[in-house]
Amino acid sequence: MANPTGGEYISYLDEVRVTIKDATEEVLQAVAFQIEAYAKVNIQANGQIDTGFMLNSVYVVHRQSSGFGAAKSVAQSKTISRKTGETVDKSKAMSPEYQLEPKFAAAVIVGANYAIYQELGQPFLFPAGEQAARDAGGVAEQIYRERVND
Repeated sequence: MANPTGGEYISYLDEVRVTIKDATEEVLQAVAFQIEAYAKVNIQANGQIDTGFMLNSVYVVHRQSSGFGAAKSVAQSKTISRKTGETVDKSKAMSPEYQLEPKFAAAVIVGANYAIYQELGQPFLFPAGEQAARDAGGVAEQIYRERVND
């Protein structure tokens, strides 16, 4: 997908995904939000915060909605200066909104266009997916209990 800033946006959804057999769409959405939360915790734990842009650019998109607008707004509001005090302009650092393909129920997107380099150097998203997949039974159980008022 072309980026209006001259760069290129590449989706890695076919290479990295969490699959949960026999899960409802509601469960898959909950797992995506859990992955988002774990990814943000990992970014903090890894010391990968400079301006806060990447941390705040993580969002979930599913068939009913997208967190892109909120993530972009918060990410751009948190990027006034680096730890060193240097002012930075991240107005063009957000990749375009991801359009969910029909074959997916939900996706976790890191909108910072440089995030792949951070992920390759010190993974935060892949471990989040692994953790959420391990926890998926608990996420599913919570949703089912809420549905039956247990």
